[in-house]
Amino acid sequence: MRPCSKGTRPSSSIPHRYRRAFAILHIGLGNLDRALDWAERAYDEKRGWLAYLNVNPMLDPLRNESRFKSLLQKMRL
Repeated sequence: MRPCSKGTRPSSSIPHRYRRAFAILHIGLGNLDRALDWAERAYDEKRGWLAYLNVNPMLDPLRNESRFKSLLQKMRL
């Protein structure tokens, strides 16, 4: 798999079941922008795991990020 360069969207060739894992993996690595890329992609694709965006403790590191707050507003959470 080819890594995403800064500013590019996550690859659509990644199976849907792995996309949440990649978001959480990037949080663990401290790559919050990349984690948000995956979350925004999931929003675009209407992925169900985003229903827990506001309560999932694994996403706590993202809560102060403006992109995360924007995503919550778009989802009306």
